[in-house]
Amino acid sequence: LEAREKIGRSRKSELLAARSQLAQDEAQIRNAYGVMKLYLRTLGFLTGAEETGPACELPLPEDKGLAPYLESAASRPDIQARRGDLAGREFSADMEKGLRWPSLELGGDYYLKRPLAQEKINWGFGLSARLPLYSGGAVGARIGAAEALTRSARQTLSLAVRQAELEVKT
Repeated sequence: LEAREKIGRSRKSELLAARSQLAQDEAQIRNAYGVMKLYLRTLGFLTGAEETGPACELPLPEDKGLAPYLESAASRPDIQARRGDLAGREFSADMEKGLRWPSLELGGDYYLKRPLAQEKINWGFGLSARLPLYSGGAVGARIGAAEALTRSARQTLSLAVRQAELEVKT
């Protein structure tokens, strides 16, 4: 920058601004080292260790990019809970769709004690059938409500994933 200023490519104010910024950065680095030494002495006092840390610069961790952090954000407990909620809502919608079909139920009972008239019979079973002829509107409405809850859960999961990714990126 000094060479550029000598030949007239840069103004003197630009040179002074760059020097001022350099001096501020160096002062901040020295301040950070001083604070680090203070914290290391405090840690040494609290733990009783003579030497608790390095006296030189700490190495920077290698840059792995955002990918590992975004992957770990996808496995956060709040996002897992939203995925579980979505799975439950999808199951509920499928269950409501099953109410359109006829059903056949078989049930049985074993009795330990019966009234005197039926004392000799200690078991019983029953068969029942259900044919949903006149409940189509109610079942359709319940299916629509369950599908709306499923869409809502899907949007909630999408929002949670996007918020987690935003937190990683910022």
